[in-house]
Amino acid sequence: MALIYGSNTKILFAGSIIKTLGAVSSNIWGPTITIGVTVYQGTAPLPSAITASWATYNSSTTDYLVHFTNAIWSLPGTGPLIQLSTAPTPVNAVRSGTAAWAILWAGQPSGAQLASVTLPFANFLVVSVSDAVGDGVIRFTSTTLTSGVSASVLDASMATNL
Repeated sequence: MALIYGSNTKILFAGSIIKTLGAVSSNIWGPTITIGVTVYQGTAPLPSAITASWATYNSSTTDYLVHFTNAIWSLPGTGPLIQLSTAPTPVNAVRSGTAAWAILWAGQPSGAQLASVTLPFANFLVVSVSDAVGDGVIRFTSTTLTSGVSASVLDASMATNL
């Protein structure tokens, strides 16, 4: 199941992020899930376009900027919010560009899977990206990423219908 979640969307209508992305573990934050996050420049496609033509979005394309692993998302407290409780380790951007959207994967695709012509995971979310003052699901201090320079996620959160 692929869903799209835009910056103006306040409730995730198609089901909870945790149910969409996969199995849940638990820690002091509550239910958690560890996923991969792939960041792109350009206009976000519909999930159906990604599913139908993954080769157009794999890591060999010019819109692909960077991929993070070990992003741990949690459901803290009782509110309708899922947030990044453990930011992924910073990595060098593969290409220079302005981060605009991302894929949250139901798992952690490897570099080989991201380069493949076969979609790494059937379950994913397409989400918005912004700088620190924006309302993107994934936020960076600056959305300007530079090839070979370390990129790090500032924070991330979204409302759900849990």
